[in-house]
Amino acid sequence: MERDLIPTFGHYRLLELRPKHIERWISAQREAKRDRVAVYRAVATLRNAMYAAVRSWCLRYNPAKHSVPSKPRAAERTCWAPNRSRPSCSTGPSSTRSS
Repeated sequence: MERDLIPTFGHYRLLELRPKHIERWISAQREAKRDRVAVYRAVATLRNAMYAAVRSWCLRYNPAKHSVPSKPRAAERTCWAPNRSRPSCSTGPSSTRSS
């Protein structure tokens, strides 16, 4: 938050912050090839802070309400092929378990 949001939005008064400011910051982060998860978390943090201001009657609406980018999906995991995996527990006659 101190590295991302405060330097960018800290000089705005709460009532001056508009969705266009947030959208511009998101676009700049994407152009800079910033990690999508980091951008998502930063904007989600900002949105939650703005909701707190709305709940405490400091703001009438949340300027970050619709600015949060879609949540990044985790990369698809590749399962091992059956011939590369081994059972973690063998119970048959070929078991190497000692008694």
